Amino acid sequence: MKKHLSFIAALILSLIVVYCCAVPASADMGPKPSIELHLENPPDGEYYVDILYEGARGYCFLDEKECAERGLNYEMVQVLKNFDLNGQRPRFGGANSGDNTINKPAAVYEFTYDVPSRFRIILVTEDLRTIVSPEIEPYSYNSVITFDIAKMGTDKEKHAVREEMGRTVRKTVKVFLVTLAITLFIEWIVFLCHKISFEPQHNALVFFLVNLLTQIMLYITLIIAYQAEISFFRSMFVIEIVIIIVEVALLRRFLKDVDKTRVGSATVTANIVSALLSLPVWFVIEFAKLLH
Repeated sequence: MKKHLSFIAALILSLIVVYCCAVPASADMGPKPSIELHLENPPDGEYYVDILYEGARGYCFLDEKECAERGLNYEMVQVLKNFDLNGQRPRFGGANSGDNTINKPAAVYEFTYDVPSRFRIILVTEDLRTIVSPEIEPYSYNSVITFDIAKMGTDKEKHAVREEMGRTVRKTVKVFLVTLAITLFIEWIVFLCHKISFEPQHNALVFFLVNLLTQIMLYITLIIAYQAEISFFRSMFVIEIVIIIVEVALLRRFLKDVDKTRVGSATVTANIVSALLSLPVWFVIEFAKLLH
């Protein structure tokens, strides 16, 4: 059995490493809506990138001194800050400033947390022009979007922005697998601390299948909430409570030769530990962004 546990631990850690290399860092352990943005035929020189949507709650705290310290063009920042298209305004990192406030020219742009279900993309150029994409409503919770700027101002403008479904599916699968791996790892450690045995192998299988089921439940619920424009944090809170209840019921029912009370305690503790771990991770990532 020790060999099986070692293999599971190695598999989980390997998935986490792959995730860190392939998917941008995020501020907690759970899945969250995201936009991975790729630009085709961008303008020459410096330009700033953001997304526009109604109800954007981001606040631009960059004054002239702050822009100078960060090497940002104050006039370009002001154009972005004051932009308003029928109530659609720049995100500026969203309600919790989770993203870079100003996204400079890059190979890929990542937006997470409070991601809108409908939005536009805006670029501000060195000569203070604004380029605004048609509105897009992605199908996926973790969408990959391409904006071809060369199509703007032509009869193909309505096709300038598109969702890359192949990339989107691959990214969603990556995030799902690693979220599952992290969940398994945390709950496995907590269950061992509660001296809950994974003998016979039936228990290990039940443990895996129950977590797989609840992760699928989590994703489906969050996708529905995202499409319905329900707050990510509100929907996450509700589904986490439901998941705890489901996991406790299923694990108590199907795990063999274990103390039922201890299983319930371990399950609740594991979910609380996962939530608490998100806070120090958030601070580490935000500090790393400041250094960057």
